[in-house]
Amino acid sequence: MINPFERIEAFLETLQGAMQNFVVTKHYSLQYLVHQSSKAKRDQKTPYAIAEVMSWLPDDPGKSYSSIAGVYDDETVAKGIDSAIVRNLHSPYNLAHHTARLVGRSDGNRVFSGHQLSELRSLGTKGTGKMNFSKQSKKLILDQLMEWIYSGWMQVTDWKDAIHAAFDDSDAAGLITDGIFISRLTAVLDDQRESTINDINADRNMNTIFISAAQGDIGKSHLASRPCQYLEKGRTPYMTAAEDKGKTVDCWQDYRDQAAAVIDKVSPSSIEWSALKDMLDPHKIPRVASRFHNTSPWNLNLLVMTNVYSDGVAGYVRDVLHYALGVVKLGYLE
Repeated sequence: MINPFERIEAFLETLQGAMQNFVVTKHYSLQYLVHQSSKAKRDQKTPYAIAEVMSWLPDDPGKSYSSIAGVYDDETVAKGIDSAIVRNLHSPYNLAHHTARLVGRSDGNRVFSGHQLSELRSLGTKGTGKMNFSKQSKKLILDQLMEWIYSGWMQVTDWKDAIHAAFDDSDAAGLITDGIFISRLTAVLDDQRESTINDINADRNMNTIFISAAQGDIGKSHLASRPCQYLEKGRTPYMTAAEDKGKTVDCWQDYRDQAAAVIDKVSPSSIEWSALKDMLDPHKIPRVASRFHNTSPWNLNLLVMTNVYSDGVAGYVRDVLHYALGVVKLGYLE
């Protein structure tokens, strides 16, 4: 029978020999280890989950196998996207804000494509010994954002996500806190907003969905947000509650140009009759009276309303018409 101490001694000698004869692998070797290098993909190797890799990185404290190898468990989703963009989408900020949900492999299927973000990232250059982007670089980044907004390739609400998805966290923070850069960008956004609102030919082409049930607390609000996120390619919709018996409701006071909105628990008295007609008109950009300043859901193309109605939208419409002043003279109840 082998002495346990001898086994331990033999193991330690083997471990010591392995430590003296280690090889520092290159990134592509680390990628091949989990079958996510280009060669492994060409050979149709079965990829392994990165979470299952046990790594010991004494020379790189705080770093993970993923950050060094440049591979992640969602690598197959990001196939074809520039590796720098893939790595950046796994930064602390982007992980916390789930920015990757907005990025797709090709143009059109998400808010941004990998190619689009790579193009934006290439404009970020710094002078020798400088920590921040040069003035020329900032101008090029701003011009690119303006071009995408004016052409409809990007919405006015997307600029901050575009910057964070394209640039490292420190560089993105530098742009967003740059007063001159932001003031110029804000002027562009204000101009786009007002130009659309005042355009007599502008058309929201809006759709409205009404979600109701015979009882409450069954997940209508949760359900309402899902079609918004799906149809708007991952964007978060504007959320507001229309019913609060103890307070005056102002549905649009916090609206910030979102393309989709959810009005939860909408009641017949939540929105005045004429304002409701304007708001639901898919081919009109209305001005809405607000408590602090008039606003306009000018960019809205999807509206979802919810409340408890056993007979669905018919019950809501009937109650709205019953309490609306002047509808009898207009013939709506005949």
